[in-house]
Amino acid sequence: MIKTTDLIFIVEDDHAYGRLLEINLKKQGFKNITFFQNEFDCLNSLHRNPKVIISDYYLRFMSGKKLIKKVKESVSGIYSILISGVFDNERYGNEMSIYHIDKYIVKDEKTIENLLNIMKQWSDPEIVQQFY
Repeated sequence: MIKTTDLIFIVEDDHAYGRLLEINLKKQGFKNITFFQNEFDCLNSLHRNPKVIISDYYLRFMSGKKLIKKVKESVSGIYSILISGVFDNERYGNEMSIYHIDKYIVKDEKTIENLLNIMKQWSDPEIVQQFY
């Protein structure tokens, strides 16, 4: 379970889109959000022990799935969301467990709504989540 005060990392190389995610999470009541445009800055900040990482699939130096895997190797009990413009269940379905991705969101007109629904579920004390 996450709390509105838990640290959330957003990693998105598109500044405007990353800020859009951040603004909407703050509107939902999440207070402690750090936005990175660079995956290495994110990795160098893991000592801050984030509770959630939200990453774009296509980043500049590594894929979001590789970033999430590295983060999960360093921080225990962290929730992960990968956002991408394309999702092929046959191709990416197995990768979700291999790379320890908890949720996958397709970038479309419902991305923000889907993200907020996931965050709401994860902050609900009635729902028990499993980590890979």
